[in-house]
Amino acid sequence: HKASIEKDVVGLVVGTRPDCLPKRILDKFAELSEEQYLSVELGVQTFDDHQLNFLSRGHDSITSIKAIQKLKSLQNVNICVHLMFGLPNETDRQIQQTAQFLSELGVNGVKLHNLHVLRNTGLEKLFQESKFFPIKLEEYARRVAIFLENLSPKITVHRLAAVASRWDQLVAPQWTREKMRPTQFIDDYLEKNQIWQGQKF
Repeated sequence: HKASIEKDVVGLVVGTRPDCLPKRILDKFAELSEEQYLSVELGVQTFDDHQLNFLSRGHDSITSIKAIQKLKSLQNVNICVHLMFGLPNETDRQIQQTAQFLSELGVNGVKLHNLHVLRNTGLEKLFQESKFFPIKLEEYARRVAIFLENLSPKITVHRLAAVASRWDQLVAPQWTREKMRPTQFIDDYLEKNQIWQGQKF
């Protein structure tokens, strides 16, 4: 059905993976974007191949880059990239470069998440064996600030932190249970340190 014939629908938002964009899907996106607003949310998470392997994503960074470029070529499609902070061996430089890279690619928006541990996952096993330590809120806020100050002010930030969708399955960190406090904490951190989006862009 075309969204335009549904009186209460003004557009579509589609979530997908970088490795799930065959030509027929791109052609359909091109068709839809000519008729109505279309946003595609892309689960990139990181551009570091070692971290993608740690997450068992099943795709590499080149696939993510090509996916963004393909969507960008459609012109009318709004592109929102999901990123994850708190990954093993993450560095300030990596976060800075990610912000600069996404700015150069010209994405429209980003959603930020923190890696958190859920029950009955491989990550929980690593956590129980003290081989993975979830990021603390204070450190997460610092990394988000690094990202934001290097990000183009033209890019919309849709989300600053993850919220556990299944509280009964959350193992750590406990601050991921909270919906508003992490966002407010990050806002306060930015204000206290006089940091704003695009400051170093």
